[in-house]
Amino acid sequence: STHSAVPNGSSMKPALPQHTASPRIRGLRARAAALLVSVAALWLSSGVPAPAAAATSLPPVIRQDGFEFAPVGGDELSLYGFRVYHAALWAPSGRYHPEQPTAFTLHYRRDFTKQRLVEITQTAWAKAGVGTEAQRKAWANRLLGIWHDVAKGDILAAVVVPGRETRFYNAAGLLGRIEDKDFGPAYLGIWLDEKTLLPDLRASLLGLKGTS
Repeated sequence: STHSAVPNGSSMKPALPQHTASPRIRGLRARAAALLVSVAALWLSSGVPAPAAAATSLPPVIRQDGFEFAPVGGDELSLYGFRVYHAALWAPSGRYHPEQPTAFTLHYRRDFTKQRLVEITQTAWAKAGVGTEAQRKAWANRLLGIWHDVAKGDILAAVVVPGRETRFYNAAGLLGRIEDKDFGPAYLGIWLDEKTLLPDLRASLLGLKGTS
């Protein structure tokens, strides 16, 4: 017969000393994790396609302002298993043409302050070499005056009218507009430019996934 060498109720594993991080260390770790999520949000795509209209829709006020759009494509942006937002592209015919009005929506899965959103946007422009430093600063200042903090479930929609202006909306209505013809292409270019650091997301937005 066999006999257990471990008495009932006991364990062979020696007790390990417990180490508890100080509140300061825990705080630093939390802030570092939040910064990583927000800075990487615009640069890492999950590559898991999702139908554009399934996760988000256009704020009704956009149609009330005289715009008619159909979904072109969309995708989720995720980081280390955390969903950041769903992005969707919209065009009058359901096909993207840069010379036509375009709508772009971000349906947020996480909370962000408007300062963080503007900082991420500035970083994306700087990395892509979009505009001059003076232009990027002017655009950032305008965005700070237009955008709001976002919470999980909120939507931020942009309507770009080529050669004229870009309007920003949330679910409640018009947030503001930037009357600079260069701003709209610069904003959309974060996701749609051929040199974007989010090529999988770009392909989904433009409806190119699964096409040759």
